Amino acid sequence: MRNIRNPYRGAILPGPGIILIAALGALAPPDASARDAPVEEDSRVAPDSVGHTSLRKGGRTGRVAASLAGQRRMQESAGRVRRRHEVLTVIGERGSYAASDSSMGDKRSTPFLQQTQTTNVVTRQTLADFSPQTMEDMAKYVPGMAIGNNFGGTQDALVKRGFGAIDDGSILRDGIRMPIGRNYQGDTAERVEILKGPASLFYGMQEPGGVINVVTKAPDFRRWGGGFGTQWSSLGGGNGHVDVTGPLGKRFAFRLIGSYRNENYWRNFGSNRQILVAPTLSWRQERWDGALAYEFVDYNNVLDRGAVFMGNNPISGPQKRVDEPWTASFGTRHLVASHLGYRLGAHDRLRLSGGYNRDDYHDRQADPSSYSPRTGVLLRRYRANGGTIRANGSVALDYLADHMLWRMRHELTAGIDYENRNQNQGAFYQSANQGGFFPANPVYGGLAPVGRVNAANSNLQQNINSASGYLKDNIHLTSSLIASGGVRYQWVGLHYGRGISFV
Repeated sequence: MRNIRNPYRGAILPGPGIILIAALGALAPPDASARDAPVEEDSRVAPDSVGHTSLRKGGRTGRVAASLAGQRRMQESAGRVRRRHEVLTVIGERGSYAASDSSMGDKRSTPFLQQTQTTNVVTRQTLADFSPQTMEDMAKYVPGMAIGNNFGGTQDALVKRGFGAIDDGSILRDGIRMPIGRNYQGDTAERVEILKGPASLFYGMQEPGGVINVVTKAPDFRRWGGGFGTQWSSLGGGNGHVDVTGPLGKRFAFRLIGSYRNENYWRNFGSNRQILVAPTLSWRQERWDGALAYEFVDYNNVLDRGAVFMGNNPISGPQKRVDEPWTASFGTRHLVASHLGYRLGAHDRLRLSGGYNRDDYHDRQADPSSYSPRTGVLLRRYRANGGTIRANGSVALDYLADHMLWRMRHELTAGIDYENRNQNQGAFYQSANQGGFFPANPVYGGLAPVGRVNAANSNLQQNINSASGYLKDNIHLTSSLIASGGVRYQWVGLHYGRGISFV
């Protein structure tokens, strides 16, 4: 076996090593001395008595010289490659299904281990990977939450720790209380925060189950970017969205999100259609920062009143509906949200926030009334909301401070807010009960969308005005012990009634 000494490590390499070196050396052209050196066929390389290599007389000196020269050129070439190596820098947040902090409990970003109330966060990564379409879909990823009566899929109805209803005012968008209806948009949502337990200190009149805040996507000040996507359903139809964001100079940033949805319903008829446009403008300058966001939604969705059950099985089966093709909930929503912040110093900050949202809602229902097991007939009636306006507006001024006092750290939040919640339902239409419909073998078209005004259920008016002041202090007694206390004073004015004669 032929051996050659490695000129860089002094080790004895077997014959295959010579082949590898020669092959690598061939990648770089040998110098002139190597090309011109004589080469003889019977040359050999053999070790001498002290472990060094020597060239036998008449050996292949040209090949060895070319191999060594090739190694040197390979090293030089590798050095040049290393110097030309490009560095790829990725800027962004590491995706995770778990969050480390939340701002729901203290109106500032606080690590979970320093919070005095239980908070859950459905992160951006979770929303991106599982694509929940409604609040009910999102609730699957939060313990202690259940789905209530959503009135045919037209309203958010979540039960938190056993408490909750469709009109409990527990759903917020960027801290602004939302009206009854559908208030989750997967295309604009950045994350969802759920504060469990009593939440009246910062969020006013509440049932003790907690509140849900949908945080929307903000513009990017770093660079322009965007994306688009589409989904198609095996049932027919699909949806698409576009998202563009970037800086406008050094002080402003912009984001525009748009989407369109037209998907067939999973049962035997119906479709969900929606158009969404959501621009956002952010601004920052030295100690100031602010944002103004608008969202417009035009929707026409299925209103499905479910199925008739006998025992544990639906009489009509899982696919067949018990209403009519003209049933639907439709309308338009408008949302405006803004905030303005000013940093007084390293440990003090003022923040003014406010917003207004309005939902112009209509619906048409084929409402099941009663079922006779003996005859198999389901009585139904036509019902409709001729036009309902649901609107909320609010404004809040907060002072956030973080100071050392009496050798203890104090995280102080103080503020005042005002809120108006208004619901005005116009005429409510209703027909008499009508038979002739068999859920086990449904034939559609027997119930017409015609009815008379129901005076007792029309003209529902609800107006709630409230003004509040609040104060909370998180006192860090030691490095591992925090005491928290707070107080809120709230004035409430309520105007409520229904009926044509109500004023």
